[in-house]
Amino acid sequence: MQAYWVSLIVRNTTISDPYICSLYNSVSSLEEALEIIAEKRKTIIVLSAWVDVFDSGKPASGKKTTIFHECYVNAVGNVLKN
Repeated sequence: MQAYWVSLIVRNTTISDPYICSLYNSVSSLEEALEIIAEKRKTIIVLSAWVDVFDSGKPASGKKTTIFHECYVNAVGNVLKN
């Protein structure tokens, strides 16, 4: 079974510095991972999000492949809302 790992670049407020937020638990499908991203975008400012898989199933070892990536900031720096 494949494990999907979600990571986000977020800001707490419009004036805070961005930081990375990686989930510590994986999910079992890409659809679940995309639902997590959609839910996070409703509650916090998400600048970018991506989903990785590892050939070993765990981030500590194995080759990483990014299977989804999306940026939620437009060309002039405005954060795109849902």
